[in-house]
Amino acid sequence: MSRDTVQQAFDTILPAMGFTVRRDAQYQYAMMVQDKLNLGEQIAASETDDPRGARPAFGAIEAGTGTGKTLGYLIPVLLHIAETGGRARITTHTLALQDQIYGRRSLYADQQPNFTKGDRSDMAIALEVVKRLTGKVLATGFRKGRQAYVSPVAVQEIVDAEKKDKVKRVGADLKLFRDLQKWAKKVQDFQDRQDALATKAKDDTESKDSSDALSRDMAADSMQGLISAFMDAHDGRLPNGILASDIGMVPTVQDNPFHRRHAGASDECDVLVISHALALFDLQRGRNLLPPTKVIVHDEADTLAGVAEMYARKKIRPGILRHILRKAYPKCDTEAVHFDLDKARHEGNPLLPFLHLDSLLTEILGWFHAEYQKANPVDDQGLPVLESPVSEVMLDDKTILTTSALEYIRMLTAALENVMDSPVLKNATDMQEMRFLAVAQQMHAALRAAHQAFPANSEFGARHLSLGLDGLPKDPRESAHLALGVSWTPIRQFPSFEVVNLYASRMFSKEWFFKSEELKTVILTSATLRTPAAARGKTTEWDYMTRLLGMPAGSGRHVVVKQFGQIARIHAITEGAKPFLKTSDNAEPQYDPEWIAGAQAMLLDMLATGERGLVLAASFRDVYAVMENFADPRIWWQTDSQSMHWREGAESLRLGEHQIMVTPSVWAGANIRDANGGQLIRHLGFFRAPIAAEDPVEEKALANFLRWKGLDHAEETAKVTLQNIAGHAGKHRMTQGLGRGIRSASDIIEVWLMDPRLCRTDWQATFPERFRGLFADPSVFRPIRRSTSTASGAVRPFPKGSSTSAILKHLKSPLPGKPKKKQDKNQQDKRKRAS
Repeated sequence: MSRDTVQQAFDTILPAMGFTVRRDAQYQYAMMVQDKLNLGEQIAASETDDPRGARPAFGAIEAGTGTGKTLGYLIPVLLHIAETGGRARITTHTLALQDQIYGRRSLYADQQPNFTKGDRSDMAIALEVVKRLTGKVLATGFRKGRQAYVSPVAVQEIVDAEKKDKVKRVGADLKLFRDLQKWAKKVQDFQDRQDALATKAKDDTESKDSSDALSRDMAADSMQGLISAFMDAHDGRLPNGILASDIGMVPTVQDNPFHRRHAGASDECDVLVISHALALFDLQRGRNLLPPTKVIVHDEADTLAGVAEMYARKKIRPGILRHILRKAYPKCDTEAVHFDLDKARHEGNPLLPFLHLDSLLTEILGWFHAEYQKANPVDDQGLPVLESPVSEVMLDDKTILTTSALEYIRMLTAALENVMDSPVLKNATDMQEMRFLAVAQQMHAALRAAHQAFPANSEFGARHLSLGLDGLPKDPRESAHLALGVSWTPIRQFPSFEVVNLYASRMFSKEWFFKSEELKTVILTSATLRTPAAARGKTTEWDYMTRLLGMPAGSGRHVVVKQFGQIARIHAITEGAKPFLKTSDNAEPQYDPEWIAGAQAMLLDMLATGERGLVLAASFRDVYAVMENFADPRIWWQTDSQSMHWREGAESLRLGEHQIMVTPSVWAGANIRDANGGQLIRHLGFFRAPIAAEDPVEEKALANFLRWKGLDHAEETAKVTLQNIAGHAGKHRMTQGLGRGIRSASDIIEVWLMDPRLCRTDWQATFPERFRGLFADPSVFRPIRRSTSTASGAVRPFPKGSSTSAILKHLKSPLPGKPKKKQDKNQQDKRKRAS
């Protein structure tokens, strides 16, 4: 397909559809995409002799927020598919961008985006352009990976196991654990409602009303049952010792209704929209999960590394497996019921493999407990000798611990194989038995990875494994990028074998590094792929992403936006308290009351302007911290309540019911505009720098790996490396957040920085280049030297200890002196359309 066709789409078709304002940056971006598509076809045509196919054309294209990237790549990609055949795959990370691409109505009604029926999603527009230019109607679909959705059953299994083993969480970790439990319970409630409807007659009026109510409630849910959405709203964290892979859904067990809603996309679709997580699962399974595709576009590509880190690590928990085993087969509890294994073997007891597995798991748990006591000695009075307990140990080839661990891994692998071959399990129909089978299969795969991982732990193995791409093994049968350890996280009663992937983000590079017969082009795109000059030190602007994702050198390009909005003022706390008090390394961070007071004071200043604003929090925990004992009816606070979706807050701003929205949910992907498409947000605030928490397990694994590779100061290097990665990720997120305020050339905003760190030079560099000089302009930059607390007659403070329900009830009350208007029919219709 020629560039002329794309030009015709932008010059003729889009204006005829009512889109008369042409964005030069969007057109430039679309042509870059088209060039990569043409290059992919040229490479495939020139390398026909290799039966493996050709290495696909690769491109990384950065374009600032508001360029119109989504439509900029959809139009050339869909036209290319319509004219040359094959399939296209679009991957995203955030729910907000998925809504923008596919349209919320189509997404949740399981229907094709349709421009002629009033759908103005980017997919609907692109499909209409293709139809008008080529006469072809492309089929689209939306799909997510099962493991990306939370399994309420899995969460409850962890809750039960920790309760049985008397695990005691404290502080912020306890709060996060309870939030996870509460959220999983909400998802389970949705599933129960759906199961109840399945037993009723479909033509029953009451059933139809209940079904409609369930659909509305699910569409309004802010997290859509996705683990990534929960983590994004909680500083990118899960409770200590719990991984995303621990609580994801498993095959054969349907306990999350959101997955069922998004699982039915046909393999025959011309264009498939999926999550980054599902793309990762497909690569982990050798590309046999999804249908072959010709073109892949990874939107929000700056989040690929985080998704890989989220799902690549594996924990092998003997305690959880034993708990699930005993729940499925209560007679196999060898601690509660005395069994003579020799007698059972002689009598041919069909449960013998299960009895043997239970006995082995009990033995392994005893060994873990003994090793913890060795690693954490106590004195004569039973007090710890070590100031900080040892909670993770990476294995090497010099200790008895390693020998025992590898032998237990071998024995557990064999025991699971015997169980999975058992006729009892092959004929299982009970839900608990099916759950045990699925978990056993997952654990067996993780154990095999642990076997392959150990060579990288030893000095001899690390030296003899052949590495490529700065970490990925050249031979796919080797696993030099994996490291094996044992952990007792959060405390000694909850042990596991752990497989850490030191180069998890490089897993996506398999798409463009290996040859393929079908795949012709891979494109990575985002508003934040390059590293700003002030934040990159001696490296080049593309070095960070090149190293992180294994991109081919020299493959990055960016679109220059010549004219794009203005920042009228920057209000910033330049001195004073940072968000968290200083604590010891192992203590949970606590908010500094002085910082909270400063953030509340800035919110009052923002309210005093009388103009609408958006404030981005790094987590729901931030929201609760600032909201506690402080509430103003002009502020819409998004909490993790089931009934609070950020779209409700945006609609409330449009209708004038609230002035400011505070949320952790729209750092990227969301396009918050007025009903007529004009500017809605005049003020954009940031509570704090969005830096993720450090990961001690990964830090120890990387330090050992670097030591075995012969590097000096391995511990310090590993710590600094991971801090730099977290800092880069936080700065990318900050740049994405700034894009929520300026969406067009006519937008003018004021920025409010409530964390003194955001005024440092490296964080100033997260602002687009054209705005960085504003920090030195006294007519624009308004420094606040210290955090201050002010009072306002408009504020109705809560007494200390007010319950969350009391706060939520207060937030729904009308403005003081302004009774809530009865909505007219037009406003009611607006709300229905928004939901």
